[in-house]
Amino acid sequence: MAPYAVWRGLWSVKRGTYRNQPLCGPHDAVADCKLLLAKLEQMAQAVPAARR
Repeated sequence: MAPYAVWRGLWSVKRGTYRNQPLCGPHDAVADCKLLLAKLEQMAQAVPAARR
């Protein structure tokens, strides 16, 4: 989830890195994969058409 943390842009001064972002859902392998796919799709939608 590091790319998602960077995409969100919430920097932690204390840790010197981007803050981990919760996926906001159940925590098991299948649910994690589905939520990761949803976050990647969300990130891809935010890219301007000229950069795709």
